[in-house]
Formats: sequence, C-alpha cells, structure tokens
Amino acid sequence: MSQTPNEICGSIFRVGADGGTVKRVTAGFVRGRLDTDPAVSPDGRRIVLVSGDCEPGCCPGIGVVDTAGRPTGDLRHLGRTPGVQLEPSWAPDGKQITFVVSDVDGSGRSAVYVVNRNGSGLRRVTQWTFETGSPAWSPDREWIAFHKEGGLFLVRPDGTGLQRVPGTQARDTSPAWLRRT
Repeated sequence: MSQTPNEICGSIFRVGADGGTVKRVTAGFVRGRLDTDPAVSPDGRRIVLVSGDCEPGCCPGIGVVDTAGRPTGDLRHLGRTPGVQLEPSWAPDGKQITFVVSDVDGSGRSAVYVVNRNGSGLRRVTQWTFETGSPAWSPDREWIAFHKEGGLFLVRPDGTGLQRVPGTQARDTSPAWLRRT
C-alpha cells in the first residue's frame, strides 16, 4: 500500500489543562510538512520539535518555535548531522538540547547528540549503535538516560560515564526521571 503525502503530514496543537479550546501551534499539515515530537522548554516559552517534508524517506530535523508557532533564533548555528534528527529533549535549565541522530542508510544505527540552545557546540555523546532513542535529562543536568539495544543507559552530557542501568532489559524503552521529594 502506498502512502500519499497527506497521510503522514501533521501539525502540533496545544490545549489548556482544563480541556479548553484547541489551538494549532504549527502549520505542518497545512504546509505539507510533518511536525512531531514536541518538547516544551523549562520556561514554557519555546517548543523544540522535529519537522520535515511529508514525503516518505525525507530527512527531518529539529527546530524551535515559540508557543505561537513562530520560529525562534534558537539552533541557528546547528550544523549538519550525519542523519535524521529525532526525539529532542530540553536540559532542565533550557541551555542545551539532546536528540537522536539516526542513519539514513537503513542500517538502524543511531546515536545521542547534545547541542547548545543556539546550535553551537554540537557533539555526539554516545557511540553509533542499534535502536538508540528517547534521551531524557536528569533534573540535576548530570545525566542523560536513553535506551539502546540491551536496555536503559546513562551518559553524562559530555559523553563520559556511559553505564547500563542495572536490572534493565533489552525491551525497556522511553526512560523518564522523577524528582526526589
């Protein structure tokens, strides 16, 4: 079955916690784009997202918009990465973003990257491996949790200290952090 471009296009919407009026934030679907994977900045004023053409096999990338959907100057210095940019997540202080880069050659390999909010300082913090995903910052900014083949792992934002989370299994995915109370 073939897909038409509109079958995979999408926009980002917002709605109040009280279930109020739904408001379109990005015009992805209207403009023939796929906007997905939104992550709201800690100050609530920006949204980092993945955006790309609706065509299958297209190479989406990350960008930042304000809550009205207007592009910000954030990530303006972001250089090219060796693949598709996916799954962005803000650092708790809003100064950095982590995301996954996935190979475009169909190998299934991917790696976690970190970049400063303005797009400078791009660095790969994990080795290329299979099925890396869902990077999540610890509340103290000391660690990034992520999954990869074999379980859940931690790495420091500078790429040091890689360790497997004890007791996790290969099928464990999508880590999240709870604040200590």
